[in-house]
Amino acid sequence: MLQLNDLFFGLCGLPVSVPTALPDGTGASYTSSITAECFDANQVITSGSDILQVCINIEHAFLGDLDIVLIAPNGNEVILKPFSNFPGNENVYLGEATENATPGTGFEYCFTASATDLLVDGNTVQVPDTSNPGNTQPSIEAGDYLPFESFDNLIGTPLNG
Repeated sequence: MLQLNDLFFGLCGLPVSVPTALPDGTGASYTSSITAECFDANQVITSGSDILQVCINIEHAFLGDLDIVLIAPNGNEVILKPFSNFPGNENVYLGEATENATPGTGFEYCFTASATDLLVDGNTVQVPDTSNPGNTQPSIEAGDYLPFESFDNLIGTPLNG
């Protein structure tokens, strides 16, 4: 969910994408898209502060697998969470993940410049470990997180697209 100073909700409504499966071990990249077509054709992001937050609802069984990137219509991008293993967090879940083809329960993670911690540094909660019934697994708790790169990378990006 991309919020641009409340204009997005007032003009565009809440953007929603189709759920995207992220199976383990494939080595493939996956994308999910939203489209905005409600702004004036010439409107662009003029400051990183134009973006209040970007929220995703996600579940995945291995935080170290993911590279989460926001890519604008003109190709500009902001890395929200880089692909890399952060010591101690490689085996941490996002949401209540399953390690089979059955979807788990996603948690909402929002990226905002006003946050203080990166996603990989977030507090964890214990969730059911589906590969070991009766046990639990740490998962990054839902909440607000600092994007890895600045939203200023999107300055000049069109609002539509």
